[in-house]
Amino acid sequence: MNDRLKIGFSPCPNDTFIFYGLVNGRIPSLPFNIEYIISDVEQLNRMAQAKSLDVVKISVGSYLNLSDEYAILTSGGALTWKDGPIIVSKQPISMEELRYASIAIPGKGTTAAMLLDIFKLHEGPRREMLFSDIMPSIKAGLVDAGVVIHEGRWTYQSYGLLKLLDLGELWNKTFSVPLPLGIIAVRRELASKGYARLINEALKNSILYAKSHREESYPFIKMYANEMETHIIDKHIDAFVNEFSEDLGDIGKNAIHRAIEEMVKVRGIPKPSTLFWDEVENPLNTL
Repeated sequence: MNDRLKIGFSPCPNDTFIFYGLVNGRIPSLPFNIEYIISDVEQLNRMAQAKSLDVVKISVGSYLNLSDEYAILTSGGALTWKDGPIIVSKQPISMEELRYASIAIPGKGTTAAMLLDIFKLHEGPRREMLFSDIMPSIKAGLVDAGVVIHEGRWTYQSYGLLKLLDLGELWNKTFSVPLPLGIIAVRRELASKGYARLINEALKNSILYAKSHREESYPFIKMYANEMETHIIDKHIDAFVNEFSEDLGDIGKNAIHRAIEEMVKVRGIPKPSTLFWDEVENPLNTL
């Protein structure tokens, strides 16, 4: 492994909040020359598939296809008890009608798409598009419904849309664990050499710094927030940066295991024998 590290995360407020301290030198630096790539989460999923990033925010829904190359960090993820994706439409649609309707999704690899499959909610046509294009497309009648993520769960009514189903609520009621939306994945090579420990700790410290310097972080967050109003930025951060972001703990790890197991049932791909960086780390190589 050379001394260059490529780290990818999304422009969403929870990610820019989490990475603020690390990107802006507010915490002790990592022993790498770091290049940061900020991109839509589905694009990050694809970049991880191409093995072009060393540390990357990915959707939990894409992890099975990436598990040979990446392990999961225990800091930096997004898990929630209540603020998961929702399905919205312009007109009322029954669940049976929804099954065969045209639905917009924010990418095949997203957790939003994973939930449609796990709960067997949809067999009709799906249109992949940027998450920010989904609600305008529904409003314009280009699709019957859409799975809305991020701040859309708080702004869909401004587009004149109706909430058909709260997928996060359905997940929580069905499995009694938080819904894992996104995780930070690290190359298994880095984990096996002990570097993942440093990266994981840096992410946790970055989160703690942002939490204690929230106002200071806002200019950086707003650079990437697409003119999002401050109160929506706050909702986003409060919803998706929580105790599981600092450290998954047993509850968070169990939630990810549950998601992986449900995906295995749907996709028929074997479950990886190890998921997390601390299961991959070679004690002889730890720093």
